[in-house]
Amino acid sequence: MHLVIGFIQIMLAYFLMSLYRLLHVDWVGRQIVRLSCAAFTAGASLDDAAIEVILILGDDGIRLLKFESRLRGERSTATLLLKLVEVAKNL
Repeated sequence: MHLVIGFIQIMLAYFLMSLYRLLHVDWVGRQIVRLSCAAFTAGASLDDAAIEVILILGDDGIRLLKFESRLRGERSTATLLLKLVEVAKNL
């Protein structure tokens, strides 16, 4: 069940990503980051999908992920996702 919920979260993040590209509203971007962080913990390659969502958003995605990381703290999922996105971006 946890995997199904994670899959739905990542699909919703992809939908919101297309909306964010049109509107550039930070609230929508923050919801994308939160959904990606939630799906990141579900497993079954959803972690790769969450990283891909942030990379597709580009600099805005990294900016929003840094904001979420500062908001949630150093030991949050957002901080771990930020570190992995920075590694993936440099590959």
